[in-house]
Amino acid sequence: MNPIPFLFPLFGWFGNQARPDFFHDRYSSQGQVSLHSEGNFESSHLNGWFVSQALIGKSFSQADMLSVQADQQGYASGRWETAFRYWGLDSAFGGGQWRHSLGFSNSWIGYASYDADLFGLISRGNAPYAGQTLDLNAGSGFLTNYQTIDFSLARAFSRTNSTWFLSFGLGFVNGSFFRDAQMQGGSFYTHPDGDELRLGMDRVQLRASDPSGSAFLYPAGLGFSFRGSLEYQHKNGHVVSFSVQDAGLMFWNRQAQAIELDSELVWSGFAVPNIAEVGETLFQEQLDSIGSNLIVSDVRRSFESVLPVGIRLGYGRRLFQNKALLQAQVHYAPHLMPIPEVELAFYYLGKGRLNAGISASGGGVCLWKVGLNFGVDAGRGWAFQLFTRNAESIWPNAAGRGLSAGFQVSKRILIPKL
Repeated sequence: MNPIPFLFPLFGWFGNQARPDFFHDRYSSQGQVSLHSEGNFESSHLNGWFVSQALIGKSFSQADMLSVQADQQGYASGRWETAFRYWGLDSAFGGGQWRHSLGFSNSWIGYASYDADLFGLISRGNAPYAGQTLDLNAGSGFLTNYQTIDFSLARAFSRTNSTWFLSFGLGFVNGSFFRDAQMQGGSFYTHPDGDELRLGMDRVQLRASDPSGSAFLYPAGLGFSFRGSLEYQHKNGHVVSFSVQDAGLMFWNRQAQAIELDSELVWSGFAVPNIAEVGETLFQEQLDSIGSNLIVSDVRRSFESVLPVGIRLGYGRRLFQNKALLQAQVHYAPHLMPIPEVELAFYYLGKGRLNAGISASGGGVCLWKVGLNFGVDAGRGWAFQLFTRNAESIWPNAAGRGLSAGFQVSKRILIPKL
C-alpha cells in the first residue's frame, strides 16, 4: 500500500498547494468531501505577537512602538480562505479513468509594498523626524474578496516504472470587493517645532469596486480562474511536480471608481499620532476639509484586475518504505510577494493514525518561517488536520513573521459505481 498520494493532501497549504488523493487504488470506489479554512498574515516589520495583540484590542506603549523596526522597503501580505470540496473517485468520465472535483471557496486577499520611513512615521510618530524631509519610495497595495466555484478533471497515466498525474480545472469567480492604490513617490517634511507637516504625493491612483455590488446575487464584478498541475512519480521514490493556481481575470462593472490624486497636503497645529493612538484621529477632519483639492480626476468606469496567481515547482523523495516524504519546492506569487519563496519540508505518516510534518522556508515576504502540521485518521473515513506556517511567531520578540493557522476536516464516502 502506497500512502504518499493520501499523504500529499493531508499536508501542505490547502487552497494554495492541495494535491489530489484520488489516484490511489485504496480509494478507487470512494469519494471524499472536505472543509478547510486557513488564515495567514506576513509582514517584514510586524511580528505575530504584535499583530495578535492588536487584533484583541491591546493598547501599546511607546516602548512597544519603538521596538517595531523599519529600516528597508516594507511588505505585508494576508490571505484568509475557506473552501468546501468534493472529489468523485469513480466518475463517468472516460469510463472511470478521469476523476472529477467540484469546489467552492471564499477568499480575502491583500498585499502592500510601502516605504519604510513612512511606516516608521506612522508607528513612532513624527518627533524623531523633526526638521527632516523624508523621500518616500513608490508604494502600492490592494485588498479583494471573491468567491469561486470550480470544476476540475484529473487522470493518471501509468508506465512501467513511473506514473504521470495530470489535473486541470476552470472556475467561475464572483467579485464582491476590490480596492487598490499606487503611489509613484513623494516626500514628507516635519517642521523642527513639530507643529507643521507637509506631505507631497507624486500621482496617486486609486481604484474601487462598485460599493453596491457586495452580494453573490448582485456582484461587483465577474471573472474566471484556472488551476492545473502535472506530477511525475518514479517507482524509486522520486516525485517532481508543477502547479498553477488562481490564474485568471476579474472584470469590475461600470459603477467602479477610479481616482487620481496629485498634490501637497499641509497640516498645522498638531503632530502625527503613532499607530497606537490612531483610532478615529487619523486626520479624518483635516482630510475631509481638503480632500476636494487633491482630486485630479474621479470617474465611474469598468476596469480589470488580475487574480493573485501562484506557481509551484517541487521535488520530493519518498523514504522509509513510502512512509515519509522529504520535499523541496519553490513558490512564487508575483502579486503577493517581492521574491520567490523556497521551502524544505519533511512529512511522516507513521504506523498508526497520527501523522506530523515540519517545514522551514525563506523568501517571500518574511526572511524565514517554520511550519508545523499535525493530523489524525479518526477512523470511519474521517481525517483531521491542524497546521501553521509561522510557528515561531508565538514569541513576543520574534522578528517580522506574521500569523498563520488552518485546519481541514475530510470524510471519505462511498459512491456507487456506474
